Amino acid sequence: MDKVFSFRLHNNLLVICANDKSNPLVSIQLWVRIGSNWETDENAGYSHFIEHIVFKGTKKFAMDELSQLIPSVGGEINAFTEYDATCYYVNLPSESIAVGMEVISQLCQFPLFNEEQISKEKNVVIEELKESQMNPNDKILRNTLQHCFTHHRYGRDIAGTIEQVKNITRKKIITFFKNYYTPDNSFLTISGDFNQKNIEYLVEKYFSKWTGKSAVKIPSPIEKPCNKYSIKTDSANVSGDYLNFSFPIPSKNTQDFHILNLLFDILTNKRSILYKELHLDKNLVDAFDLQIINGLEPGLAIIETILKDSIKPYKIIKIILDTIINFKKGNIDINEIEDTKAETIFSHRYSFEYIEYLGIAISFQEIYSKYSDYFKFEQKIRKVNRKQINEIAHKYLDINQLKITHFGKNKLDIEKVEEIITQAQQKPFSIKKKNKKLEIATLDNGLKIVLKKTKYKPVVGLGLSVGVSQLNENANNLGINNLTASLILKGNEKYTFNELMNNLARNGIHFAIIPNMNNTSIVMKCFTERLTTSLRILQESLLYPTFPQNEIDKQKNTIYSILRKINDYPNSYCHVLWRELIFGKNSNLVQKIGYKETIEEITRQHIQSWYNQFFKANNITLSIVGDIDFEKVLYTCDAFLGKLPKGENHIQNLAIKKPSTEHYREKNLHHSFNTQSIIVLGGFAPNLFSQDKTAFLVLGEILGGGMNSRLFISIREKLGLVYDISFSSHLSKEFGIYTITALTSKANEKIVIQKIKEKLQNIVKNGINDEELSITINQMKGSIISEFESNLYQAQSYAIAEQIGLGYMYVEDKVKRLENVRKDEIQKLANQYFNDDNFYLQVVR
Repeated sequence: MDKVFSFRLHNNLLVICANDKSNPLVSIQLWVRIGSNWETDENAGYSHFIEHIVFKGTKKFAMDELSQLIPSVGGEINAFTEYDATCYYVNLPSESIAVGMEVISQLCQFPLFNEEQISKEKNVVIEELKESQMNPNDKILRNTLQHCFTHHRYGRDIAGTIEQVKNITRKKIITFFKNYYTPDNSFLTISGDFNQKNIEYLVEKYFSKWTGKSAVKIPSPIEKPCNKYSIKTDSANVSGDYLNFSFPIPSKNTQDFHILNLLFDILTNKRSILYKELHLDKNLVDAFDLQIINGLEPGLAIIETILKDSIKPYKIIKIILDTIINFKKGNIDINEIEDTKAETIFSHRYSFEYIEYLGIAISFQEIYSKYSDYFKFEQKIRKVNRKQINEIAHKYLDINQLKITHFGKNKLDIEKVEEIITQAQQKPFSIKKKNKKLEIATLDNGLKIVLKKTKYKPVVGLGLSVGVSQLNENANNLGINNLTASLILKGNEKYTFNELMNNLARNGIHFAIIPNMNNTSIVMKCFTERLTTSLRILQESLLYPTFPQNEIDKQKNTIYSILRKINDYPNSYCHVLWRELIFGKNSNLVQKIGYKETIEEITRQHIQSWYNQFFKANNITLSIVGDIDFEKVLYTCDAFLGKLPKGENHIQNLAIKKPSTEHYREKNLHHSFNTQSIIVLGGFAPNLFSQDKTAFLVLGEILGGGMNSRLFISIREKLGLVYDISFSSHLSKEFGIYTITALTSKANEKIVIQKIKEKLQNIVKNGINDEELSITINQMKGSIISEFESNLYQAQSYAIAEQIGLGYMYVEDKVKRLENVRKDEIQKLANQYFNDDNFYLQVVR
C-alpha cells in the first residue's frame, strides 16, 4: 500500500483514496449511507430497487450504453445493497479511470427512472424474491431473522416483500432517491493505481455540482431483550434438518465487537472443538458455519448447521449447548486464542491483495466508524488477551438470550429441547483438547516446475496440477478420483487432519485440492516468508497420505448425503440431468462425485491403488508465482518434492460418451415453494486443443458473458422474462460442451426457449459487428488483467496449461489469441454448433 488519504469537496462529499501501483487496475466505489435497516415500512426495499433501476438509463447514457461502456474498456460494473449502505462500483484498467468516474457519477446523480423499465424491473425483483424461496439455505436464514427480529428491520428481506415491490411507483422512488442520494450522505472510495492530481481533477469535474441535503433517517424499532430462550420449528419437504443457534450481539462500532468476533471464530472455526466433534470425529453434519448479521445497529451471531440425513437434531443441540456453556465458564485454551488471533490477522492482511476488496473493507469501516480504523485492526487483535475473551464469553453467551431455529421433515419436540437446555445449564463439566520473470525447470524425478517473479506483492501462489481426473475413471469406479483427492488432506504419517489444519492456520497458509474435468489441482497460498513451510507441508501431504478408514467412511457418507439432497437445488440438479442426457448416465463426464452404487464399491485398497498409479512426480507440474528467488526456490523444491517417486507412463484418460437419442427431457420436482423453471440448452463445442477454441469463448461472452451480453440484454433486461441467464463452456482434450442456463417462471418457459434459439440463429444468419467484437475482446482482456492480480490464479493457470499439454506459455499468450479472433470465425462456429442436431435441452420445474 503506497498511500491512503482523503479529502472533501465543498458539497461535503468525502473522497477516500488508497493508492496501490502493483497492477494497472483501479476500483471506484460510490457508497450511499442508506440500506434496508433505514427504510420504514412504507419504503421497504427501495434501496435495493434503486440499485437495480439506475442501470436502466441515465441522463447521458442509455441502458444499452451503460451495460457496454465499462466492459468495452476492459472493466466490470456492479452494485449491491446492504443493511446500512448501497454501493455502486467499477473495476477497470487505470487508463480508463475517467470513464469509470463519469459512469458512477451518472448513476448517483442522473438516473432516468423510466416508467416502463420500473415496471419490468419490479417483475425481475419479484422473481428474484421467489427464487430465494427455493433455496433451503435462504429459507433457514430468513426463518432465523424473522424468529429473532419481530420489530427490528433485520427481520425483513433487504429487497422487501413481493407486495411491497408491487406497490413501488416512480414518484415514490424519486422522492426516496432525492432524500438520500446526496453528497453529505455518500462517499467515494478509490483504490488501486492512480495519480492523485488526476483523481482530484476528476472528482471535482464529475461530483462537485452534486447538490442536496440528506433527509433525516429513521432508526429501526428496537428489539426488546428476551429473558428466556426461544425455539421455532417448522416442517418442510427437504432431505435433512437445518438448525441455527442465534445470540444477540452489539453493533460493529462498539468497543467489544472485535473481541466478540474473535470469540465466535474460536468457537466455530475448522480447528474448533465443535467442528472436530460435529464434522470430523462423529460426521454428524454436512455443513457447519458462522454468520454475523450486524452493522450500525446490534444484530446476531448465528451458528449454522445442516445435519446428515440420519442424525437427530437433539444430539446436535446437546453438543452445541454443552460447548457454549463450557466456553461461557472460561474454559478456552490459550493456544486456541493465539491461533485464532494469528488466523484473523492473516485474513486481514490478505484483504490488501485485491484492490476491490481493499476498497470495500475500508468503506465498510467508514460506514461503521472511520476508514482509518481499518489500519489499526491488526494492532487491536494482537492486544486481545484471554481475560478479555473470557469476559466477553460470560457476557454474551447467555443461554437465556439464545434462539434456536429449525426446519426439517418433522418439527422438533419443544419439550424435549427444553429438557436438553435445562440439563446443559445444570451439568458442570470440562472438555479436554524463460526469462528474468518466467522460468521452467524439471527435477530428476520428472516433476516440472514453472516459476514466475511478481514484485511488490507479499503473497506467493502455488499451483500443482496432477494428470488425473474423472476422465480416467470407468463406469464401475465413477467418483474415485474425487474421493481420493478429498482424502489427501485428511491425514498423513506426520499429521492428523486436525494437526494439519492447526499448522496451516498458524502459518497463514491456504491449502485446497480441486478435482477438475481435465486434471486435479492442488492450490496453496502463503506469505513469502512461509514458502518453505508450505512446500514442506505439500511434501508431507503427497508423500505420506494414510487414507484412514474412518475418514473414508465419513467422506462417503458426505457424498451420499449430497447425492440425496441434489434435487433440493434445482439449478445444480438440472445441469446433472443435462449431462446425463448428452453423455449417458454411466459417463465419467456427468458428475465428478460419482453415484452411490459406484462409491459403495470403492475400498481403501482401491483408493491407495488409484493414488499410487497417478500421483507420481512425472505426472505432476508445480508452478510458484511471487516475489521469489528462482535458484533458492528450486533448491527448496528439490529438497522436498524431489523425494516424490517417479511412476510409469500414466493411463490415457478417455471420456465415456453414450448419449441418449433424445434431445429434450423435462423433470418435475415437487417442492412446495417451487414456482420456477430452470432451462439448460446446449451442445457440443470445440475441444481444448482446437484452434477455434478462443473464438468460441469470445462467442460465448458475446451471448451470455455478463450484463452487456446479447442474451442478458434482450431476454432479461428488455423483455424481463428471466431472473438470470448465462452462457458457459467446459472444454476437454477430446471435445467441449456449452450450456445456456435460464431461470424463469413456469409460465414463461416456452417463450424463453424460443427467444434463446432466435438469438442463436441471429448470429448464425447475421454474424456479429465490429463494435461488438471489439467491446467483447476488450472486456475479456480486462478480465485477464484482473485475474492476474492473483498470484495463486497465475500459478494454477501455468501448472494446468503445462501439465495437460498446452504449454505454460499458453497462459502468457492469452491476449494475443484474443486479438486474432475474427468475425467470420465466430459466424462459422455459430453455424457449426447452433443447430437443432447439436441442441440438447433439459428443463426442471
